[in-house]
Amino acid sequence: MITKKYTYPCIVLNKKSWKSSDGKDFQLVTFYASASDLQIWSGVYRAGLCDKGYQRVLKEKHSREIQKFLDNEENVIPNSVVIAFNKIKIGDSECDGARLSIDKKINPVNSDDKVDTNVSICIGNLEVNVHPDCEAYCLGTKEFKPDDISLIQTIKKSAAIIDGQHRVDGGNAAAPNVYFPVTAFLGISQEDQAFQFIVINGKSQKVSKHDIDLVVPKAVYVGLQERLRKAAIVRDDADIVYALQNEVTSPFKELIVWGSSKPGSKRVITKGGIDKAIEFSKTLDEDIKNEFTSQTDLLIAIWNGIKKHTSDFWDSKTIKIDGHTYSNQFLKKCAAVIPALQKAINNAWQIGKIEINPKDAIEKRVTDAVYDYIKDLPLEVFYCKYKRGSITNDAHIIELASLINTIIRKKKMTYTDSIEKTWFDEPLSNELRKKIKKENKKKKTKSRRA
Repeated sequence: MITKKYTYPCIVLNKKSWKSSDGKDFQLVTFYASASDLQIWSGVYRAGLCDKGYQRVLKEKHSREIQKFLDNEENVIPNSVVIAFNKIKIGDSECDGARLSIDKKINPVNSDDKVDTNVSICIGNLEVNVHPDCEAYCLGTKEFKPDDISLIQTIKKSAAIIDGQHRVDGGNAAAPNVYFPVTAFLGISQEDQAFQFIVINGKSQKVSKHDIDLVVPKAVYVGLQERLRKAAIVRDDADIVYALQNEVTSPFKELIVWGSSKPGSKRVITKGGIDKAIEFSKTLDEDIKNEFTSQTDLLIAIWNGIKKHTSDFWDSKTIKIDGHTYSNQFLKKCAAVIPALQKAINNAWQIGKIEINPKDAIEKRVTDAVYDYIKDLPLEVFYCKYKRGSITNDAHIIELASLINTIIRKKKMTYTDSIEKTWFDEPLSNELRKKIKKENKKKKTKSRRA
């Protein structure tokens, strides 16, 4: 028994030569449907869920990227979700997943002003029959056993999604009500569905960054940058830096020194250090990277944890400690210190020193876990004098990261590394440094006079 029918105004395309693999005619139907409707009556023939599964595994990260994009009501995805309607069984009876009613039919006219009788375009209504279990499952009005759920997700659905499962999943999770254009096959076999899946995915080609740069004028692209950031569309590391500079939740907001810095702005962190930190963050395990919709969001979560412990060092090149002024090595040496801190976090994560609480949202979990680890780092590491000369090459950054991990483990400052090369002098205030310098000058003057 059908509990509900969903009706959509549609345009239908018929062509006499179109035949399914079973020899029957098929049609193409175009209409608009909400993501929530599609979630109720369309499913995915995925390997593991049904015998004839051909679809890819749903990637949660990709779905969340689409959700984030569609959470902004200004954004739209104009390309169609492609589906195929099937027959559905309800008890011992079987019915079509959808039926057409035609109001108007025309034959197009070709370039020679001749009517093309092989093709017809129709305007009408598409009526989708919905299995009662599908509606009850999606609306949460009834509980089902695991074996029943796999049937609900496949053969009890009125239609199978050939292309667009991530769009439907992400659109259904988005805040506003999202509508998609839908192109539906009416009357094709599962073999043809698999064929169409291969054709769509085999023929598609991602547009390269080079092609975008050739097509989109520089002046236009600069104007688009803010929209791309809000839509979480990132093409390269420069886009990540831009997002870190402008995202509201970013600890680096308005602090990075680079080409777009406005005169008089308070930028104190060099872009080179950020670039290197981004590079190191990409070596984190795929498991944690896949939890986030973008590399930017992952970096923001990590560095919010780091900044929670080091916030006093993010404002000025000098730092006041107990009434004395010290040179702020966090900013003075940020080209090395920032990537070294990122590398130290990577190291700790790799050996299980950073543990994530499963209860909270992923961003908060990572921020809290990073803070719980980094809070054991004595802050003297950022205001004692660095003895190394050049420390911005990769070898020295990795060495500094290892030293940071050692200091955290010991929970106290150390002034030599594992190979007994001096890294740090004990903290020396600027006032005391000036006093010592003045006294040394006096001694030299007396020595010359003697």
